[in-house]
Amino acid sequence: MDGNKLTKNKNGHCYNRALLMSRAFLDEKGDVQLLYASIDSLRLNPKFIDDTNQLYADHCIVEVTSEKSNHFIIDTSTGFVYDKKIYWLMEHPKIRKINKKDSIIKFIESEEY
Repeated sequence: MDGNKLTKNKNGHCYNRALLMSRAFLDEKGDVQLLYASIDSLRLNPKFIDDTNQLYADHCIVEVTSEKSNHFIIDTSTGFVYDKKIYWLMEHPKIRKINKKDSIIKFIESEEY
């Protein structure tokens, strides 16, 4: 995948849901970005372990930074909003890619979306 370009992934609904959720924050004064990461709840779950696919534990979450610099994580798979510090303690995400607000806007405005 091109690091400067958003793509629709096919191995989970979190990618599309996170993109849709991020749209709600594009006009806000704070910041929003999509984080692609391997997380413990997928990486350590025997039901999901797949040694043939290095991205089996990959997940997409939305990070929102409020105008007051509060950091929140929206996990569209669980439907919960977490304080970023708590989410990091629970999931130990290993970030492989970040799409910032301007990349999200460009992707949404493109014909690919």
